[in-house]
This record gives sequence, structure tokens and C-alpha cells, in this order.
Amino acid sequence: MHASPLTKASTEGFETEANILLVDDREDNLDVLEAILKDFGQNLVRARSGQEALRLLLDKNFAVILLDVRMPDMDGFETAELIRKRQRSRHTPIIFITAADATPEQLARGYSAGAVDFIFKPYTPDVLKAKVRIFLELFKKSEESRESELRFRTLVTNVPGALYRRKAEPPWDVSFISNYIEKISGYPASDFIERRRSYASIVCRDDTDTLSAALEEAVRKKAPYALEYRILHSDGRISWVLDQGQAIVEESGKTERLHGFVFDTTVRKVAEEALRDAFARLIETQDNERRKVGVDLHDRTSPLLSALLGKLYTLRHGSRKLDPGTAKSLEDSLKLAEDVSGILRNVSHVWYPQLVEKSGLLTGLRGYFGDFTKRTGIPVGVNFPPDLAPLFHESELALFRVVQESLVNVVRHSVKPTVTVSIEVKVSDLILEVSDQGRELALGMRDSKPDNMVGELGFVSLRDRLKQLGGELEVRTRGSVSMVTAVVPLRSSGKALKGPLSY
Repeated sequence: MHASPLTKASTEGFETEANILLVDDREDNLDVLEAILKDFGQNLVRARSGQEALRLLLDKNFAVILLDVRMPDMDGFETAELIRKRQRSRHTPIIFITAADATPEQLARGYSAGAVDFIFKPYTPDVLKAKVRIFLELFKKSEESRESELRFRTLVTNVPGALYRRKAEPPWDVSFISNYIEKISGYPASDFIERRRSYASIVCRDDTDTLSAALEEAVRKKAPYALEYRILHSDGRISWVLDQGQAIVEESGKTERLHGFVFDTTVRKVAEEALRDAFARLIETQDNERRKVGVDLHDRTSPLLSALLGKLYTLRHGSRKLDPGTAKSLEDSLKLAEDVSGILRNVSHVWYPQLVEKSGLLTGLRGYFGDFTKRTGIPVGVNFPPDLAPLFHESELALFRVVQESLVNVVRHSVKPTVTVSIEVKVSDLILEVSDQGRELALGMRDSKPDNMVGELGFVSLRDRLKQLGGELEVRTRGSVSMVTAVVPLRSSGKALKGPLSY
């Protein structure tokens, strides 16, 4: 075996070495072949007989075999027939080298033995190189294809998800899906590929429109997509999946295919659901405690304060004349009792807004604004709809808490504030906005969702509470104008969202 060490410039476009088998019983003929082909920079392997060639083919792959027809013991035709009988070398191209006086019968036998071409002696180097180059290029492309397929299979095997290729139009049939889909859905990939089952048939009916809309948008925009939805497992349980893909644009400019992965996210979803349930129980416990404290303050303390104030008023307006010192003490006591009564009334309302529970969100907010303005001197502008259908109690209470937290921040951080609270109904959502034109509601809250609010635990907790209800919370600032926006669905709550599914 002989390999010619060549520079990259002399490899004539072939960056990696391929094996070329040269078979001839004469050394001088092998020398000529090697001299002509050395510029390819490939691995040139010599064999002095058919038997030696067959041995070399046992453990090597060759891009092409140059095989002399006339050799002693085993001629080129016999050698070619044996090469073709072996699985490893069955498809290796063979170029016969023979004399120019070869008969038609010999040519026919050569092609029958597996030849792909003939070179007739005497041959010109350029013709030989041209023929060999063709098979080298085919070999390189074949190797690249094999390597690509290997990388693809490695990727498909190691990625914890199902790779798919689907049509870019409804019903979005898959033409290929990897075997991992069986781990996700319980159905083998062959069910989908051979059309025994459509992928759409395992998507929960409640989610089919969402999936179809996302795919249609990806096709229209020629863009990537990602969404989560539910599928019905073969054993009857519901599984969550994350579907991520890309619209593939053809040379014609049309999108005819979608390529992507489906990942099983059920474990994460179950954990999120457990976290939501725990958070809901925490909120319920907090609300019950707030309600208890608020009711106790109102029902137990208010009557005692009212009785005390009544006696103090009686003393003030009684027939007995009080000396100046006693009269002043009485006035101080009256003012202190009135202040304490106002503080307890406000604390009771903060802890348990009875007006919200008894009369609804709008009435509860108006009552709270009145007390807030009396206490702080800050007026609150109102932009409410003339009427508003009752929301779920959890939603009304969460929105009330958003307003409370926003106004607390106004008092803490604003200078000469001008506060406006607006409520608007858009389609299926209620949007509440608290705007302040004094100064930023809170340091570090510029243009961020509550995930990024450092130190503002009230807003972070409210964000989680609104998410539990299917809503969201956002804080924005522009110069001296700050705005808190809360959105909740009109007809759903966190508990309502857990209702029965359709399949």
C-alpha cells in the first residue's frame, strides 16, 4: 500500500482521503497509474493479483477500483464477479483497464461482471483522471450523506423528544416522526407515518384550534413557533407537550413543510399545578386570616370606641362646667378617640374590604378612595364603566389589592401625585390601570414585569395571584408618569380553569 503525501493545494478539491484500489500484475503499470493519480491526494492502494485485491477489500472501503483484465491465475472478470458477491464491496465502482482490441463479447462480460466503465490502452492521463474524478466525487457525496445521516440519527436518538416533519397545511399530517413519540404518546411512530393514526387525533379537542392557529401563523410568517398543548396518551391519561418547530421555505419561496420537535412536559406541568394549588391554598388562608382580623377589629373594637366617644361627647355637652385643664384633656381625648376610630376603620377595611364582598368591586373601590383621600389628602380620579357585571370574588379581591399596593407606593414615592384609576372591559378581559403623574411608583420598577421587581414583594405576590387567576400584572414608567396595569379574565378564575377537558 502506498500513499502520496501531498499539500492541500494539490488535492484538487478533495479535503479528506479516500481509498483507490489499483489492481495489476505488473509493477510498471501500477507505477504509471500512481503517477497519474497522485495529484488527487488520495490513498492509492496497490494489489498485484485478484487474490490480493480480495484480501484488501475485506477491511477497507474504496471509492473506485481500477482493475486490469489480463492477469494470470485469476483475471479481472473473475475478480470482479467475486467482488460483487461480497456485501461490503457489492456497490464499489469498477473500471476495467484493457487493450484497445477488446471484443464486444469481452466488453459484455465485463459489464455483466459489474464494470461501470472501461479504459482502453494506451490511455491518456486526462481521460483516466476525468473518469476517476467522477467516482471520487460520488464517493465523497455518499460519505457526506452517510455522515449526515449518522449525525441525524445520533441527534434523534439523544434528544429527549420526537423529531417530526409535517405538511404545512391542515390537517398538518406528519410524513416523518421519530421513535421517541412512542414514549410520549404510547403510539409507535409507524402509526403516524403509515397513516394508521393522524397526529391531530391525539391532540385534545380543546387545544386543536390553538395548535392549528400557531402553525398557520408560522406558515404565513415563515417563522419559528413554540407552544404547549395537551395530548391523549394511549393509556387514557392526559400528557402535556411542548411543540417547537420552524417553517421550511423551499427554493420556490413556498412553505410546504414544518420541521420540529415534540417534548414531554407533563412532569413540569404537574409540578406547576401543584405549586399553583399550594399558592391558592396560601392565598385562601391569608384571606381568611385577613377577614377574621378585619371582622374582629370592626365587630369588637368599633362598638367599644363608639361607646367611649359617646361618653366623651356627653361629658363635653353636659351641664357641668369643666375647668380649662379638664376641658382641654377632654378635647384631646375626643380627638385621640376619633383618630383611633378612623385608623381602626381604615385598617379593618385594608385587611378585609367588606364593601367589595357586599357591594362589588366598583363600590368597594369608591369607598376606599374616600377614606384614602381623607387620610392622605391625595385625590383619586376615577374612570369606571357605568356598570360592571360581578366578577369572581377572587378576581375582585385581587384587583382591589393591586389598587391598595399601588396607592401605598404613591404615598411612599410620589411628590405632588395625581392618581387616576381606570377600569375598561375589552372582549373577554377586564383591564385595571393605576396611573400616577408624581414620580416613579417604586425604585427599580421601570418597564418591567414583576419578575424583575427587586424589593417589591407586594407586587410580586400580586403577580403570582393574578397568574393563578389567568391574568397578568405589569408596571411601566415614562419620565414622571408611572402605570400599573392588571388584567383578569371576565369569566374564569384559577379554579374554573381546572374544569373538564374535551378530547
